[in-house]
Amino acid sequence: MSQDIILAEGRDAERVRKHLASCNSFEEVRALGVLFHGSCEDIEGNLHGGGYDGVFWTADRPSVAQAYIPKSGSTTWLHEPREDEREDYLKPSKHIGFVMRWALDRAGVTMEDLDVTWNGLQAWSWTIPSNWPTEGDFDDMIRGLGYGPDFRGCYTVSTRYTDEGETIMPAEWTLPGQLVIALPQEDFTFKAAMWSEDGLGYASHNRVADFNSFSQGGQHGFSMEDCLQSEFHGNVGHEAFGILPEGIKRLSWLSIPAVRHDGPDMDVFAKPETPAFVAFMKELNPSYRTENEIAMSTEKDNRLYAVMSDSRQPHDKSILARMAPARSKETGFWTDRDPEAVWLMKRDDAEDVLSNIHWNNPRMVRAEKAIKIIETQRDALLNLQVKQPFEVGQPEDATPELG
Repeated sequence: MSQDIILAEGRDAERVRKHLASCNSFEEVRALGVLFHGSCEDIEGNLHGGGYDGVFWTADRPSVAQAYIPKSGSTTWLHEPREDEREDYLKPSKHIGFVMRWALDRAGVTMEDLDVTWNGLQAWSWTIPSNWPTEGDFDDMIRGLGYGPDFRGCYTVSTRYTDEGETIMPAEWTLPGQLVIALPQEDFTFKAAMWSEDGLGYASHNRVADFNSFSQGGQHGFSMEDCLQSEFHGNVGHEAFGILPEGIKRLSWLSIPAVRHDGPDMDVFAKPETPAFVAFMKELNPSYRTENEIAMSTEKDNRLYAVMSDSRQPHDKSILARMAPARSKETGFWTDRDPEAVWLMKRDDAEDVLSNIHWNNPRMVRAEKAIKIIETQRDALLNLQVKQPFEVGQPEDATPELG
């Protein structure tokens, strides 16, 4: 069995690529009405609905769609041996699963070499080869794959089925999957799901009779509220878009390699993009910027700065330029004698001011740092002990009498 999924060929994939290549952000992708579907299964031929409900389910963001790709083919629970069990030899099993296969391979023997006497499914007696593994050896192997026991002393390990049978995979391994990216044609229409009275008695994803009714009416697709299952957040609500047979006919689509998307961050599904989708978009359009990149750029553009220079006056520690764009480029300095009058400027304005100052080591300083410097200088001034000119002195001692 291949370790990698076979990507679907798609339908009119070039149309999808052409439209996506024109997008510089996910907002522009969203404006196209693009839909996403995550799967770990091979897709042969065109898209089709599921055997249970006849609906091809999609989401409006990759982060949600990829949450429907399983992390592994299956999950198995194993118990950590107690300290007094670590030296016990592994018992042979009639079922040649991943434990026995590992033990036989490690010892370099076959089941026949063990000469097992069976009591039903239990090994009653057997020959122990010199290098036959112990419970501790198996536990060390599991830990070596990156797993750790929970508070109950239980390992949750990922497995998948290969040509050799069920195989334990490393802890960081994820099941290869694919992300279907679908672009509806211009005449595609969605309708909000209108449930029947009988349908309201079922969970929304089990209202199969209503799905069939929508399909019989020639509807292209419908939207409804659904929940995905997150390892970290439990049930997470999102909007689902069900595509019916008439709608599938109106989809251009392609698929890209993808894996499960999940994580402890609260915004793991609120943010639409995934690494797989971003890599694909940047390959199509190197100018594509992620939502994080746009947010950081916007934050950077909105940052405030001051321009700092060494003082031209001996008694001043430093000065900050307070030049607004409309002000003279040679005048208008702020000194530490007047901390309330400092000008804070956006980066472009600060760079303009900086370019017109050619003395006393000018430099651009983030507003937060500049304000901290101002406060430090102000506090230093307030702490100066200056004797007042008309301060009342202490009375002098009485003149001693002359004897």
